[in-house]
Amino acid sequence: LNPFCAVDYRAKTWTCNFCLQRNNFPPQYAGITEQLQPAELSPQYTTIEYTLTRTPAQPAVFLFVVDTCMDEDDMTALKESLQMALSLLPTDALVGLITFGRMVHIHELNCE
Repeated sequence: LNPFCAVDYRAKTWTCNFCLQRNNFPPQYAGITEQLQPAELSPQYTTIEYTLTRTPAQPAVFLFVVDTCMDEDDMTALKESLQMALSLLPTDALVGLITFGRMVHIHELNCE
């Protein structure tokens, strides 16, 4: 729901202002009326920030895809850049490496 969608309080539906799809109210909005509106429908609240109550369950994932068809100097510079990038990643990050040239290689990185 947002301040720009069309809301039918009697039918408990709203129409998306992008795709014009008609939708039922979510269960948590079953009791709203024209007088009792959630902040999402108020024009003064076009931006609403939500605070998550729990931390994400999964660590960040970084997948490096490297084209190996380059000269030795470029490959050395790329290697240094990758080492720098890896040193800046969170300690719990999951990292994957795929290289390709004439063939594609998926590398297993078990660093535990």
